[in-house]
Amino acid sequence: MKKITSSKNPLIKEFVQLSAKQSFRNRKKMTILEGSHLAGEYLRVFGVPEFCLVLSGSRNPEVQEIVSKCESLNAKIIELEENIYTKISPVKQGIGVIFVVKNPTLSEEINPRANSLILENIQDAGNLGTILRSAAAFGVEQIFCSPETVAAWSPKVLRAGMGAHFALKIFENQNLAEIIEKLKVPVFATSLEAEKSIFEEDLRGNSAWIFGNEGKGVSAELQNLATKKVIIPQNPQIESLNVAMAATVCLSERWRQNLEK
Repeated sequence: MKKITSSKNPLIKEFVQLSAKQSFRNRKKMTILEGSHLAGEYLRVFGVPEFCLVLSGSRNPEVQEIVSKCESLNAKIIELEENIYTKISPVKQGIGVIFVVKNPTLSEEINPRANSLILENIQDAGNLGTILRSAAAFGVEQIFCSPETVAAWSPKVLRAGMGAHFALKIFENQNLAEIIEKLKVPVFATSLEAEKSIFEEDLRGNSAWIFGNEGKGVSAELQNLATKKVIIPQNPQIESLNVAMAATVCLSERWRQNLEK
């Protein structure tokens, strides 16, 4: 295990930029994930990280287990003093282990018949992470994100997703209209003008769902491409649900109906 004690070390400077700047992450095609849960999931799905960064003196058993696994895989492990570790950690009180990893790349073609989500211009990292977590929980396989959607592999989205990324195929920077044209399943969108609620519509079988920007919703272009529109019934005194909550409600109902078929 290597130990770095200077914040002026070139590697440390790179790690700090990876943590802080999306433009730098895009250029390097790398990201940072913090915590034993995410690190453990990464090891299970992808294997060896580029670097495993460990807080010096950590006695946390979960951290020690991650380090032990990394050692068995001959991963590059770097021990850091607290003043350096906190410069890199994306959270204020991290558990003591950070992975520096390459952004996963998908070489496979999309599956036009798979359960899918189509995400248009989702801006909030917490919302996207929650949507991904619900998608993984309720049987979604593919995620298609517009170029304007927040980066799915950013540290904040990774943390909010709680490992959901590793159960999904996430396609970023997609032309969503073209994706919809390729799909061979019903494509749903929520609409206040819809005649049927999600509880009245037949949601059995595979499908795709469109969810849009927090403020503007789904664009007219994508609304017109949806094959079915549904409404989420709710208290009329409340204007609308948060996009992450709306996605969770819809996906949960689709899952429930398919369990009963």
